Amino acid sequence: MIDAQTLVTTGAGASSVILFSPWFQRGGDYATFTAEAVALAGTGAKLTVRAFHKNAEDTGDGVDVNSATTIELTTATRTPATWPVQDTSTVKGFKQLVRYQFKLEATSGTAYATFRMLSPIWFDNVKAW
Repeated sequence: MIDAQTLVTTGAGASSVILFSPWFQRGGDYATFTAEAVALAGTGAKLTVRAFHKNAEDTGDGVDVNSATTIELTTATRTPATWPVQDTSTVKGFKQLVRYQFKLEATSGTAYATFRMLSPIWFDNVKAW
């Protein structure tokens, strides 16, 4: 769980800021992650959450788990999303390490978001016989 984080953008025109969470161990093949915006303000303010993963021996920021799955918050609310792995025919669930990418965008001026991530719900892949 990531509790009580605040991101702020500054600038006269469109602006954004990106923050990555620390890496954490995967807990299953799939996950439902829930983001909660406690406060979100500014012109065109939008907080986007993505999930990245990598194996322990990999370097860098990791790769997007599934580019089609995001959590987008534009008001103070709680929103869940379930992350499937992008290509389930070749990748069986998450890699060893997972982390979030938070991106706060504003169409004009300063924006801020105070948010938290609730504990993930992990589950394994199930196939019918």
